[in-house]
Order: sequence, then structure tokens, then C-alpha cells
Amino acid sequence: MPRKRCIMYIEGKGTHHLRINSDQEREFLRDAKETLDYVHRGQGNTSFEDFRQTHIAELEEQERKGLSTAVNLFGEVVDNYKLDQMPGYKGKPKKREDRAREALNLMCEDRKDVMACRYLCPKVIIQVYWPRATQCFIYNATGDTLYHVGNHDWSGHILNSRGYPERIGNGQWAAFVHCQGSFSGSMASVIYRGKNKDGGDQHYLVSWNNPIRYTFGFNKAYCGIGPVDYFHTRWDHTLDNLSNSDNYSYAKSDGCEIDSKIGKRDAPFFIAKITSLVGHLQHCARIYMDK
Repeated sequence: MPRKRCIMYIEGKGTHHLRINSDQEREFLRDAKETLDYVHRGQGNTSFEDFRQTHIAELEEQERKGLSTAVNLFGEVVDNYKLDQMPGYKGKPKKREDRAREALNLMCEDRKDVMACRYLCPKVIIQVYWPRATQCFIYNATGDTLYHVGNHDWSGHILNSRGYPERIGNGQWAAFVHCQGSFSGSMASVIYRGKNKDGGDQHYLVSWNNPIRYTFGFNKAYCGIGPVDYFHTRWDHTLDNLSNSDNYSYAKSDGCEIDSKIGKRDAPFFIAKITSLVGHLQHCARIYMDK
């Protein structure tokens, strides 16, 4: 008899790095069909779709638990489980668009934006000299988890050994500090892989430049959206765009958008919001960092 329970996942660097790929999904579908062939020979009446939905729900539960325990992520994950607790969604089909829209609506839920700020500020004040740091916040409203796939430091470095957040759940704020070097500023880019409005893989890039004050110019922000691996071989092009940018940058492509901005003073906030719903960012909630 084939296996009755098919849960495929990969553990990354830690127990919280669950990731599903197309090979695993194909393996799941093959095993599920074998199981259902057995069921349909008179051993039960489970439908293939019921089996698939159970598999997806269990994977979502694993993902939710991992994201909720990360120290640098803030807010409850806005997934199908979360939507089921909300009027208008319970017992109904849920789409990526629904999860993305509610993530934008819940940008300040339970003061998660405030909690992200409170997490970073003591680290900046205690561990680094105040002007020499960029306080970075990324919000995910794409409808699915974002995965860190690359970064590039032109000057400066991430504050601690944890590095950039490996994952950001839909509806979560990620928070981290990027420090200036001894004789240079804080200038870097980070890339996350996520889904576009049609469910295809997309790469999202956000960049900031916090130079040594009064020496190398003003704070700048830049963001971009491209296909998988588009930015990994274009760091010089990204640097040119960042250098010619202002303290605010906006990108729109393939049904997705990002807006990013950086404060104009010392130890600025760099804030990037990523969504798979074009035209919605300008209507989203005012966050604590906007004040």
C-alpha cells in the first residue's frame, strides 16, 4: 500500500527555513495519486482535491510556526488560516489577491510597526554609534512568503551574524540594522524572491545609501522588480540607479509594485513596502514610521 500521508519539505540553515519547490510538488502529486488509486479501489472515498488541500494546510501550518518565532519578524502571518478567522472569508476559496489586500489593510495590526521600531532602536543606540547606522524595515504584502536570495554591500555591513532575514511572511515587517564602515557609509542592496499577481516567481530588489555625513552627499533609496536572477549580474547597473536616485523610489512591473524611502537625517529609517497589487500602496494604512 502506498503512503497515506505525503508531507514534503526541506529544512534550510535552521528549523524555520521550510521551502517548497516544483520537484517536491510533483512528488507529492504522484504519491497522492497512488494513494487515491488505492482509496478508489474500495478502501475509502477521499477526493484528490481534499487530499491536496490537507497537504497544503499542513505545509502552511509549518510555515506559520516558523515565521511567528523569528526574532526579527513582526506581525501575524496573513495566510489562508488568518483569512478564515475574518468575516467574509470563512469557508470560501481564498486567492493570493485576497491575502495581499488584507496584508495591506493590516499593516499596523496590533502595533506591529511600532514593535519593529522598538526592536531596532535599542540595538542602534547601544551597539553602534548613532549616526552610523541605517534602520531597515521591509513589509511583505505580496500574498505569499518572500525568500532572501541575494544581497550586495558596497559599503558597511549587516549589524549581527544573523544576516538579512531569510524569510518574510505575508503581512509581516522585517527589521534589521545595516552599519556604516569605519571610513565609509552604509550602502547595500538585498533581493527577495516572491510571487507576482499570476503566481510566477519574481525578484524584488531594495537598496539604500546612507553616506558619511557632509562628505559624500545625501541619503538615497532605490527599488526594482525583475525576473528571477535578473539583478544578480547587474550590480553595477543597480549602483548607478541608486547613485542617481533621491530619498524616495517607486517600481512597478508585472502586476507588482514597491515603494521605498529613506529618512534625510542621521541613523535614518529605510522603509520598503512590497505588494502584488498595483495601485494599492498609496491607499494603505499610515504606519508608525511615517510619523
